[in-house]
Amino acid sequence: MSATLEAHVTPQLASAAGLDQRIAADCVRRMHGEPRLPTLLRAVDAACRALDAGR
Repeated sequence: MSATLEAHVTPQLASAAGLDQRIAADCVRRMHGEPRLPTLLRAVDAACRALDAGR
């Protein structure tokens, strides 16, 4: 897990049910970063944390 993520964060999971195994594996390989967190999900997470910190 990235040093910028807090230790108590629950991982986000996605299903590949119904998707060909080779295609699903290729999608995971193309995800960014060591924890394979998609770039847009990382941006949404950061935006939500910023909003939450402002409360």
